[in-house]
Amino acid sequence: MATHTWRGVMLGGGYGSAIVVGKFLPPHAGHHSLIEHAQSLADRVLVLLVDGHGELPSADRRALWLQAIHPEVDVVVAADLCRHGTDPCVIECSDRWAAWLGNAIPGRFDLVVSSETYGQAFADRIDATHVSFDPGREGRAVSGDAVRADLAEQWLNLHPIVRAGLHRRVVILGAESTGSTTLARDLAKSIGAPVVMEAGRTASWVLAGRSGGWDEVEWSVEHFRRILADQRRLEADAANRGAFGEHGALGPWIVCDTDALATVAWWERYLDEGSEEALAFAQSDLADLYLVTDPTDVEFVQDGIRDGEHLRHAMHQRFCELSGASGRSWRLVSGTPRERVEAAISALTEFERRQPRFVTTDNRVYAVD
Repeated sequence: MATHTWRGVMLGGGYGSAIVVGKFLPPHAGHHSLIEHAQSLADRVLVLLVDGHGELPSADRRALWLQAIHPEVDVVVAADLCRHGTDPCVIECSDRWAAWLGNAIPGRFDLVVSSETYGQAFADRIDATHVSFDPGREGRAVSGDAVRADLAEQWLNLHPIVRAGLHRRVVILGAESTGSTTLARDLAKSIGAPVVMEAGRTASWVLAGRSGGWDEVEWSVEHFRRILADQRRLEADAANRGAFGEHGALGPWIVCDTDALATVAWWERYLDEGSEEALAFAQSDLADLYLVTDPTDVEFVQDGIRDGEHLRHAMHQRFCELSGASGRSWRLVSGTPRERVEAAISALTEFERRQPRFVTTDNRVYAVD
């Protein structure tokens, strides 16, 4: 691993090295302006992300977001050394951080850039110049507290990479002709979320057309690998383009009509072996919540490419098994289309309450009321 020397040579009145410190919970427009200002002043910038115990999103995720948004800086994560909770930093905090910095990062820094009251004290402790950047938040009227308290209101103050990372995925699984596509569309419309349709269905029609009819189709491992990749790509595209939606209390969700986990069952159905590959692929990026559609209250309708009705219950059972074994939350949804949407929204609401997007060091939870 390369060693950086942070005390650089000043060029044209600029600074060789700068440090920016924060929790970035989550990263927002004000943070990006702060980092960019540091970059305008110094040749090198280190962003020190402070990791408080139990915080969500995790420090690792926040660091990845920052590194993707600011590829020319270095992002380092360190456990929080402060012991005052949510109160402002005291002099002892700067002493601890200066000692940590001297031990953990080789070299010294010329500049501390911050918007906080502790900036000057910290700069003094490491023999650096302090630049205070927009302490009154006049340039960017946004704060971490504001984002956590009202994500919908502050949504546009988040970078698209952070927005994509804050999306959650609910996947509708169901045997053929059990209302899964209908539920995916209805739920997405009800909560104002993007919907990701089934890549495998498109692939089935394309293959049937090229083969001269459904009865002539011969599935291969490559077909399923392409479906897996296409489905994952569609999900990523939905997260990148997704708006917050009208059902703001639920937060940003993506509704998927199937995913890689469902492809495992279809791989098993059409190929004799190799489904372990699909399962490993699915487990690498499971959805947050799975909803399985009940086949008992939906009449089977043949559309030309569906398997026969006699396979519905066996496939349904397999979807339940896969959902249960995934380790993720899942629920069986039944009833009329309206009742299914209501059950789905109830499941999403319950999920948000149990697994909040934001948790701070003082264990303050930001969840659906």
